[in-house]
Amino acid sequence: SQSSDEDRSAVYYKFALFAEQQYQVLLRSDEIARFKVYSERKKQEVSSRQASYKQAPSTANQHQLDKAMKLLKQDTAYYEHATQSRDLFLAQAIEMLSRALRASDTFDGDASIRLCSLWLSNFKTTTLDNIIHASLERVPSRKLVFLAHQLSARLSSTDIISAPASSSLDDLLKTPPPADLSLTELGPSSDSLPESL
Repeated sequence: SQSSDEDRSAVYYKFALFAEQQYQVLLRSDEIARFKVYSERKKQEVSSRQASYKQAPSTANQHQLDKAMKLLKQDTAYYEHATQSRDLFLAQAIEMLSRALRASDTFDGDASIRLCSLWLSNFKTTTLDNIIHASLERVPSRKLVFLAHQLSARLSSTDIISAPASSSLDDLLKTPPPADLSLTELGPSSDSLPESL
């Protein structure tokens, strides 16, 4: 029924907003950026200490090398865990937005903009290819047609045309909207779209 479809869409939409919020928190995390720097510096230190130990083997040099490798392992593990969590929330947000759009028309305007914004701001993230492809196939093309101009601009951009995700974008733009689609069904004006698109 329409009511159950709307209820299901609302659940998907709320979950998507939560996942997007968590993604944004991790994306802006100074701690993640700091541990990335730590890891890069520690890699350089390990390389340097390995060279020192090779030139002059000693208990002291071995101790310093072991210590540096232990810290590198800890910093790398934290950074990888944090980035994996960030990417998981991003994937969940995209998937849930597409499910909300599929279930009903209740959140068409906001959900479609959020979906495309998240997708295009991570256009070169190849690990999302399968999620993106499945999500776009799930959403009726008429719900994204009002974003055609912004999507076309991304497809024609020379710096990203080789990105794997361009195939999903190309497929979407080649899908014609229903012939009887009225202007009132196209969603909000493209003038209201965020600059990220």
